[in-house]
Amino acid sequence: MPLQRSRVDRNIIASALLIALTCVGFWWAFSQDTRGSDSAYPSLAFFVSLVMGVAAVLLISPQAKEALAYAKKLFPMFLREERAGVPVAQKLLQPEGPGAEMPEKESEDETEGLYFDYHRDDFHRALFDSYPATYRLTKSFHFIEWNVVFELIFGHLEAVGPGKHVSLWARSLERFDDMLKHAQEAFSDPEKPNVDVEPLTYDSPRFSRMQFIKIAAPALNIKTGELLGWNCVLNIDEVTQPDEYYDALLESLREQLNWTSYAAAYDAVVPHSGEYVRLAERHSRAVGDGERILDVGAGTGYLTRKLLEAGKEVHAVDYNETMLERLRHHCCDYAKRLRVYKMDIRHLRSLEEMHYDGVVMMNVLQSLKPEEVKGCLEMAHQLLADDGVLALSVPREGTDLRALFESIRKDLKDNEYWGSEDATKPNLRTKYEELYRHNQRMQEGNHLHEFSKPGMQELLEGAGFRDVFVTDDDVYAGQGLFASAKR
Repeated sequence: MPLQRSRVDRNIIASALLIALTCVGFWWAFSQDTRGSDSAYPSLAFFVSLVMGVAAVLLISPQAKEALAYAKKLFPMFLREERAGVPVAQKLLQPEGPGAEMPEKESEDETEGLYFDYHRDDFHRALFDSYPATYRLTKSFHFIEWNVVFELIFGHLEAVGPGKHVSLWARSLERFDDMLKHAQEAFSDPEKPNVDVEPLTYDSPRFSRMQFIKIAAPALNIKTGELLGWNCVLNIDEVTQPDEYYDALLESLREQLNWTSYAAAYDAVVPHSGEYVRLAERHSRAVGDGERILDVGAGTGYLTRKLLEAGKEVHAVDYNETMLERLRHHCCDYAKRLRVYKMDIRHLRSLEEMHYDGVVMMNVLQSLKPEEVKGCLEMAHQLLADDGVLALSVPREGTDLRALFESIRKDLKDNEYWGSEDATKPNLRTKYEELYRHNQRMQEGNHLHEFSKPGMQELLEGAGFRDVFVTDDDVYAGQGLFASAKR
């Protein structure tokens, strides 16, 4: 049974190691002495061992009893490992796992709290959204969701989409026939799910050849043991263009972190802005009597809820999980008419089997690179039914953020959300300032793209739309454009 180092104080470990080394030193010195060695090394070893023993006692005299008990375990292990050539000091003092840190000593109460925290949904989410490419499947092997790394590598494939069978994606990998045979053997009995490990290779158009080790583990109902689905991880074993891959990965992770930190301030402030409310109502009116609406870049769900309140069936698309969690909360009363898709808006093609009476993109396209906007609009056109309506809003050319946020600040003050004495109303000043700084950084970093009326007209017509209407009249405190068009 391995030693439980996480429960042992650093001083105790250091002292126990010194005691163990002392014992080994004495053992070696006496063994050399009994053999009649004339060397000075046994005496030197004896002296060094004595010094280490004294240092160990001084280091943790209040904890000496615990250290001695620990040393009893270390001493025989030290002899076994040392004879095998293992660097024991490194083995004992270095935490297990890459990047791990030596934990501080925990009380029993703290340990119980940590155990609870490790099993919370948000902790699982943090694991799911970390660096390996991960995806989740239903028990019949259809995609449920995937993380930002999987999106980076495979998101451009039409085979990757909510509800699509994983075999469609697998066809893009090398040795598909071998994979199919392996899957038939590994998952032949659905009543006996197992953990499957398999090497995979993908020829990426962006990062060249990539090799993975796939681990697929069953997700089981903790009460009944029933199979619910599959959690899958693709650990990268090798990538031909590592610099390009890790640069792109860093950019993607930063982008997601940016939207995660943005979500709370955005969700708290903008629903209290009269300009934002009127803009949402304008989008809702534009889709008219359409019954099924696609909300692209739905964010925290303000417009989604307005559409649901108007009796629509709404399919909401966003890729940031924090945004979507807030959307689900705000729209929970309309769950029967709401579908939520966690997916990148640049890859709407995976919804191609759907057809919508309306598509809305409220303050979304500015977050895309200019070359990506055209593709997004073309996919929106493709997803619309005949005579379906697209409604969108974007920042206009020469946007004055200060003017827009001055309007928002005025609304917050007028509605007593700015340091109000009314305890029932939150003080949103800090959230407002956070939101303003975030938008400033985006604008200064050229991540907040602006559009002209002629440019938007050209983009929409180029994507195949007709009856294009673009205006900057009274849009978002004079800082935006609103456009509508038909398929």
